[in-house]
Amino acid sequence: MSSGGQTTTDRVTHFFPSLVNVAAFVSSNTHVRHIILLDASGQVYDYSYTKNPAHLFGETLLLTLSNVVDMAAYYSDYDRTNHVILATVDGNIHEIYYV
Repeated sequence: MSSGGQTTTDRVTHFFPSLVNVAAFVSSNTHVRHIILLDASGQVYDYSYTKNPAHLFGETLLLTLSNVVDMAAYYSDYDRTNHVILATVDGNIHEIYYV
């Protein structure tokens, strides 16, 4: 339900192969948007860009990990680090952190 404001949808990119999960965050110090993508082969990517998707910083492979069941991502200002948390089917929790 809308709170009275305008709702917009912009296509950011198309990703291949098929995606299994997605998380996103904004780095508050740089205002760079990060979309964390998990594809069907277990590859985890950071797709980062500014408000205008034409200002793409890159698509970076972070890790390949099989059996991921869920993930989350965030930026922590206290250490200026990006974090991706991955849960695998065997109950393990993995953290990727990078600048």
